Amino acid sequence: MASKPNIEFKPLTAWSELQQHWPFLRRGLLKLQAAPQLQDLDEGSLLVVALQAMNSFPNKGLCLVGMLDKKTCFVGIVVDNTLVKTNPTCLLVLGYSDGVPTAASQGLEFIAMWARANKFKSLQAWSHRINGSSFRLFEKVWKFRRTAILFSRNLS
Repeated sequence: MASKPNIEFKPLTAWSELQQHWPFLRRGLLKLQAAPQLQDLDEGSLLVVALQAMNSFPNKGLCLVGMLDKKTCFVGIVVDNTLVKTNPTCLLVLGYSDGVPTAASQGLEFIAMWARANKFKSLQAWSHRINGSSFRLFEKVWKFRRTAILFSRNLS
């Protein structure tokens, strides 16, 4: 069995670091925008969420990059999503990997360790891909469990 690549994960804490990795975050956003449901998600919104996560670091937010051979291969943005104090929850707002098969799994494991260390009881994520392969990926590979299916109705 081949070994996992040695990806170095680093929380972003400075504006200059976010600027350095912004082209990769933007590529992830463009991939998300390909879904009809997410076409309203824009760069400004992503920037605000990334800055909020960085500002909340180290224990309430995380803007994480994974590097392999000095190239960005993973980004994850996590924010505190706690609604009830007894059940601290964080939300993976954006997770994106490109070109390194295990980057997403390793990045999500790093995020889970960070969340446990900061006393979160659960990590939530969302996907607009509602199909069997997406469910298998989230549940079998990334160890998430379905807790709800969200329905929405366009009111405009």
